[in-house]
Amino acid sequence: MDVYKLISFLKQDAVPSAYEEVKNWLTDPENELQLRDMLGSVWADNQISLKKGLPDFEKMLGLIHHKINMDRSKQAFFKRDLYRPIPLFFRVAAILLIPLLIATAVMFVSVYNSRTDQARFFERELFTKPGTREKIQLDDGTKVWLNDETTFRYPEKFNGKERRVFVDGEAYFEVASNSGRPFVVENPMVNTIVTGTSFNIRGYSSDHYFEATLSSGKVKLMKDNRQINMVPGQQVQYYSQEDKFFSREVDPAIYSSWIGGRLILKDEPFPLAMLKLSRWYNVDILIQDKELREFKLTATLKNERVEQTLEHIAYALPVKYRILKKTEPGRTKTTIYIMKK
Repeated sequence: MDVYKLISFLKQDAVPSAYEEVKNWLTDPENELQLRDMLGSVWADNQISLKKGLPDFEKMLGLIHHKINMDRSKQAFFKRDLYRPIPLFFRVAAILLIPLLIATAVMFVSVYNSRTDQARFFERELFTKPGTREKIQLDDGTKVWLNDETTFRYPEKFNGKERRVFVDGEAYFEVASNSGRPFVVENPMVNTIVTGTSFNIRGYSSDHYFEATLSSGKVKLMKDNRQINMVPGQQVQYYSQEDKFFSREVDPAIYSSWIGGRLILKDEPFPLAMLKLSRWYNVDILIQDKELREFKLTATLKNERVEQTLEHIAYALPVKYRILKKTEPGRTKTTIYIMKK
């Protein structure tokens, strides 16, 4: 079978004679192995990527064959209207050619138009639950540490001129050097471009705050038409609601200390410190008085309970707190109110 005839059949632009030829070929069990190979090639050549592994071609073909056989008794259907919308199982096959999203419990197709260089390879997605951290190594040797509640998407194999991944959350990267193939970290707020370096990114889109801290090498931050070139020891902060960047010199080791299970805050603006504490303890922290926003906090946390940390803060700063716990289905939600004494 000519692969182009198969493509035309699935796209529904085949001439009637070719349509019938392909339909009859599909129903022949002897062609199943060849068809699976052809579908795999069509999938790759049309740059469609999966988030959850390979499609089950055998099951897919069985369903297609079953549907075709059921329709054999309805020959008038094909004679009457060869170009009417095809049944569900034909549409499932058509995802091998066009970027459709099929709502199904067994697979989820995700097409990224901006990633044409590496779209030939399947994309994986990780999500770290609250209180968990994970380390992985990518195809090029790059090492990535993921903090809790972080979404990370990456191709199982890099291909093309760029090495591109996606992060919504916090991650520390040790990027394998390759000056000819930049490493791009996409984030809902700011993109980061490097060739070989180590850096920490904190960019939870729900926090409306992005922070990049460079340990070694060079990093370029991109936001719309703005570009910031970073040097080691520099930290760049971006507040999305204000659409403003800020830069300062820091000790990079502080901002990757979470890898070893520690949270270090050094002269951290109080609102930002509370934001980091809320994620560290998986609680909601609400600042009740605007005056507190002018404070700064320095602390090192490891195994302390949230109540212990709050006591230390209340001892060091003129603040007090109130803890409210509410039982919800499957969990207890904790809200902490911080106010001035």
